[in-house]
Amino acid sequence: MTPLRQRVIDEIRLRGYSPRTEESYINALAQLANYYDKSPDLINKEELEAYFRYVNLTQHLSRATIAVKLNAVNFLYKYVLQRSFSIDIVLPKKAHKIPILLTRDEVHRLF
Repeated sequence: MTPLRQRVIDEIRLRGYSPRTEESYINALAQLANYYDKSPDLINKEELEAYFRYVNLTQHLSRATIAVKLNAVNFLYKYVLQRSFSIDIVLPKKAHKIPILLTRDEVHRLF
């Protein structure tokens, strides 16, 4: 385990985040590191913007999944590296689902 990864885990636990959030953040940061084949603390703003553009356009991930990745990077910069963090990215629109309606027969069967 790298020292940076351990620092992230320690900071997450110190702040009382859930084990699922810890797992999600660690996975997101690992994917970022693997994409550039270098430590996330060495990745610059332009590379981060390019990575999120890649994730958005080619992987077709949901808005929520991209937001988790963005939150993981934000957490790393803000709490672990104690650096300011600001990148310009566009998240996909939130999917609007049509509500499921009951037919007249189904309503009658309920009563």
